[in-house]
Amino acid sequence: MKKLSEIVVGVAGGYMDERALAVASKLRELTGENKEYLKELKLTIFGNRESKIQIFDYKNIHGSDFYTLKDVGNFKRDKDLDRTRPHEHFMETINILSALRRGENMDRVNMLSPLGPYSRQHRDNPDMNIAESKLAVDSVMLWNAMGANRAMFTDHHAYGDMLKAQAKGEIGNIGLENIMPTYSILTELVKKEDAENITPDKYVVVAPDNGATERARMYAKALGLEYVVLPKQRDTNVLNADGSNPIIEEAYDIKDNRPLHDALAGKTALVIDDMIATGKTNVLTAEKLRNLGAERVICMATFGIFNNGGVWNFAKAHKSGLIDSVYATDLAYLPEELDHMSWFNGISGAEVLAAGIYHSNRGEDLTAYYTQKQHELNEMLRT
Repeated sequence: MKKLSEIVVGVAGGYMDERALAVASKLRELTGENKEYLKELKLTIFGNRESKIQIFDYKNIHGSDFYTLKDVGNFKRDKDLDRTRPHEHFMETINILSALRRGENMDRVNMLSPLGPYSRQHRDNPDMNIAESKLAVDSVMLWNAMGANRAMFTDHHAYGDMLKAQAKGEIGNIGLENIMPTYSILTELVKKEDAENITPDKYVVVAPDNGATERARMYAKALGLEYVVLPKQRDTNVLNADGSNPIIEEAYDIKDNRPLHDALAGKTALVIDDMIATGKTNVLTAEKLRNLGAERVICMATFGIFNNGGVWNFAKAHKSGLIDSVYATDLAYLPEELDHMSWFNGISGAEVLAAGIYHSNRGEDLTAYYTQKQHELNEMLRT
């Protein structure tokens, strides 16, 4: 397909670190061109935490295919400002779009936010007398109103809701893309595990709830394994102190109604989800899986937030023998404490982000990329 204009990746607070450099390196591998690709956007934060963005040497990049790379989940401590919060990161994306509006036009403006802004605000409240914010969808509408042409995410928690809103014309004419890091995660797993043993009689993929069913099916298909679903129901009208909804019913059952013990006994359970937060759900799931006969439990997620003591919840679960290991990408900021945890396996998201940018620039979807990665995974599993 016809290539678009030159790629420029704009980076401001929250991703201007080794992760952004890795994305640029992967882009050079894909394009075969020795270009910088990264454009630092100067972020200024005032004493009251108001921020502004400045783009220097703007005329050198106008007319480009511009990608704003932003980690809205980065809560790394700042020496002067303590922690940066998600809403501050989101406002920085609005500042970036505001700055772009002040210069000459780009060929296209793409908002690349691996962890989508406010991705947990996507459900309609069942109480018809409660009006509740739904910023997972509305944030994209705001981007479009500010001049963004495309919104790109990785494994977005509320992507289905966005597609529905797009079909109804509720978010403007912005394009959407949801990039799946499945093969980056599974490649790392196969490297660490004995590939010859990853067979249906020894491993099984587990969805911790109904919402993870499609993701579990995808992972199971890629590995040639079966998958099971452990549905749970939460009381959406009640909030715990940490902001989560309490579990009011747990009905653990396999998708085809076979006894769970028969599907899990003596096997390694691969628990798949999009996000690890406090880890409480993972620990609860691990306890159930162990009680049902699972020999090992491995937790895998796209995003490892590990908030509210999440790292230490997993550390205790590992020490007690409940959880054997954890895999998560760096598509959202990973707490530095994880560097010292032998049970944790961090995975670079640079390749999948670079692939998303590269194919988007050429007007292509990621079908060919996924097909190639599946072929490479098959080769690993056969060796």
